[in-house]
Amino acid sequence: MRRAGEISERLASVAEQVASMLLPRGKRSGQFWTAGDTGGGPGESLKVYLSGPKAGRWTDYATGQHGDLLDLWAETRRQSITEAMSDAGDWLGIRAGPFRHPARSYSKPKPISSGLSEAHVRLLETRKLHRETVDRFGLKSDGEWIAFEYLDPDGEVFATKYRTTDKRMRSAAGCRPGLYGWQALDPKARSVALVEGELDAIALTQYGMPSLSVPNGGGGQGKQSHWIEEEFDRLERFDVVYVVMDADGPGQEAAAEIIDRLGPERCRLVQLPFKDANECLIQGIGKEALRQSFRDARSIDPEELRKPSEYHDLIVDQFHGKPDSQIGFTWPLPYAREELRFRPGEVVVVAGPNGSGKSQFCGQTMLEAMDCGQRSCVASMEFNPHRYLARMYRQAAAERQPTREYLQAITRWMDEHLWVFDLVGTAKTDRMLEVFRYARRKYGIRVFLIDNLAKCGFAEDDYNSQKTFVDQLTDFAKECDATVFLVHHMRKGGQDKDGVKGTGAITDMVDSVLLIWRNKDKEDALKINPQDPDWIDKPDGAVACRKQRNGEAEPTASFRFDVDTFQFIGKDQSAKPSRYVQWSAIEARRAS
Repeated sequence: MRRAGEISERLASVAEQVASMLLPRGKRSGQFWTAGDTGGGPGESLKVYLSGPKAGRWTDYATGQHGDLLDLWAETRRQSITEAMSDAGDWLGIRAGPFRHPARSYSKPKPISSGLSEAHVRLLETRKLHRETVDRFGLKSDGEWIAFEYLDPDGEVFATKYRTTDKRMRSAAGCRPGLYGWQALDPKARSVALVEGELDAIALTQYGMPSLSVPNGGGGQGKQSHWIEEEFDRLERFDVVYVVMDADGPGQEAAAEIIDRLGPERCRLVQLPFKDANECLIQGIGKEALRQSFRDARSIDPEELRKPSEYHDLIVDQFHGKPDSQIGFTWPLPYAREELRFRPGEVVVVAGPNGSGKSQFCGQTMLEAMDCGQRSCVASMEFNPHRYLARMYRQAAAERQPTREYLQAITRWMDEHLWVFDLVGTAKTDRMLEVFRYARRKYGIRVFLIDNLAKCGFAEDDYNSQKTFVDQLTDFAKECDATVFLVHHMRKGGQDKDGVKGTGAITDMVDSVLLIWRNKDKEDALKINPQDPDWIDKPDGAVACRKQRNGEAEPTASFRFDVDTFQFIGKDQSAKPSRYVQWSAIEARRAS
């Protein structure tokens, strides 16, 4: 949440306060704060702009050093940029938010004590890689294998990849996915190139370009892109990220995922003279020609500027592609599943009277999304997270009392699919959307549930703020290609979508509106006679779609509510709850 550029801008807004703190023996001279050097000695060779468009920029005319106030913070305190970001962020009050995500466990690779064999040195020399550059990366030999050790910025080995002279490759099993090359990176670098192979990272470093190699060719959506979430915070220090992927299909898919997750505003697409950086070395491409490729790197145009050709495949899909019944996901009820879909880019309001089961229905709908492979985030401001999750666990197990082993299996499944915005009470909506954008980029989360609007900090009659927030939600959904569910209350006696509390703009602006009705007459009758023949076969309630902007139907479905599992199921007596996380007797024995 602490990007270097953001911190630098915030420091520049209080430039004199920062400069006087970092260089206390300096003095103000006109529009500058002056000092002798970054050590704070007397003199005037170092000048810091205090105002205007260059506020925060500094130059030491004696040494040629220059940069912004984040660089000055790192220089004066002898810190890396990452350390300076942490300290300056704390000083500014930029802190991590109430966002919880699962910590995965990984294996450590076996240590390798030998250095690089002469045979492997000669092999690398044939690829025009200098011994001095190779030594910066700490390559080692393990028998016939060249070992590429992945070190984090603190110098700890977290993964190892192996390669032979005939290009066979293998990796140490169970290790954390991450980027290769931190050990050779300048700790004060503010830009970096992401490439597809370890040798390319070494080659670009030899050219003088800070570089890191992505694992598995960058991956795409899913487990292969786990490296993004593992490295996301470390990459926040870079103002510019050069994406140097192969021009083939997988390379371009990886580039698109990287740019989407790390942010198009700071990513640049680079096209090298040859297929990769090491091939450029072998072919004799000089440093200036290589650097020109980076100067020519293509920034990502604002999403608002598009050509019709960019929509061509989507238009074709409208006529000849995947049917609407296969896009997104649907509600947990067995009816009208092809008629009602929750699609990327949509906001869905789920409304009903108090006690109608809105939260439980939405929890089960989130399980439907997760069952389709969608990563999801729940923001429930009415319940403590463990209580909200306990209800979802009961729904996922289709059991009232899952065993401890079964609960552990559900946790493993949930950790791959679900995150929690952990804030009970009245949420700050700007902060919530900031965290949602972070979650979308870092973890690829595409389904969000806000339960509920009444807990988002608005007075019941503050219609302007309600409208503004829902407008922001619709922008967020389209910008991030996400599906957002918003739980809301009905007015007393409200029957249709015009009975939803608050401004009418809420239902006007969103894409879909679902209303939940609970059959309290049946509940009252069965309290008197649990086997009352006039009521026993009646539904427990219904969910009615009262708006579906991108669909052709507005279905209504009755349901039975299973009190043991908290699931909404078919109204027929034969309907049974569904397990979202499978658990067999064999698995139980293995767990024990």
